[in-house]
Amino acid sequence: MEKLVKKVIKLDLEDIETYEFPLDELFGLEIIHEGIKFCLIINFSSNNKNLICCGPGAFARNSRTSQGVLIEPPFFNRWSWFKYFDESFITYADPVFFYDDEITIGWFVGDKNQWYLNTVAEIIEKLASNQKIFNENILFYGSSGGGFVSIGLGTLIKDSKVLVNNSQFTILNYYNTHINNLFRVLQKDFPDLSQEEIADIVDYRINTIDLFKKENYIPPITYYVNTESAPDLERHCIPFINDIKELDIFKDQLEIHFYKEVKDKPHGPLPNEVSIELIKTFAKDNLYNGNEDNSFFKRFK
Repeated sequence: MEKLVKKVIKLDLEDIETYEFPLDELFGLEIIHEGIKFCLIINFSSNNKNLICCGPGAFARNSRTSQGVLIEPPFFNRWSWFKYFDESFITYADPVFFYDDEITIGWFVGDKNQWYLNTVAEIIEKLASNQKIFNENILFYGSSGGGFVSIGLGTLIKDSKVLVNNSQFTILNYYNTHINNLFRVLQKDFPDLSQEEIADIVDYRINTIDLFKKENYIPPITYYVNTESAPDLERHCIPFINDIKELDIFKDQLEIHFYKEVKDKPHGPLPNEVSIELIKTFAKDNLYNGNEDNSFFKRFK
């Protein structure tokens, strides 16, 4: 993380809400919680009470810099996007990469003792509280595995919003190589259990529908999916629609945008400039922007 930012702040979880963080300056945050290291890159705005959070997806373990240096964890996606937004901005890394040399995506499933995504949610809530940012002014964005964790965070942090692109909804519907690699790591904690038995234990960590049921809550989700990506349609989009419509708590929380983008790897996200513009437009339309009808403004009237 020191290679990406000039300043890294190391805190205990309970100190986040009262710490005086720098404003309008990119910095890193390191939290050790129950023996696990959590890393975030943050830029807090001095004049905007919205927060955009970007989640990571898969990361190739043999990735190198332009100088040929092997990139080591923590791994961040889109950390440099902060410069495109007036809003406060956070990216967060999956701790699993510190503790296994082969895994390429972990979905913040965590270990026997700790659900990493839940800890990240607690960290982000405390950071938002520190900056007096309300949940309804938080947007979680991600694609692929980053979409999965964004939906999870939006479910745990009630009233926040979710914007995803070619997201997974059930990890077990993803590619077997990644699934088997994740369960190889989990079986270190559950050595006597089968993959099916482990999946039953961590069901709400690997299945969005199970998480909705556990929390009795569905966040507002805006979902962009490429019709050229057959796996996204057949393994994720259609099964998710079929599952969510059966939930009693489902009303109108899901908005789906189908688009057609022909390219060699259609599962890949929309081009950066398109994604950034989507986020900007979504924030303008759905988060606090000085509108007197917004609930944030009313709290200070």
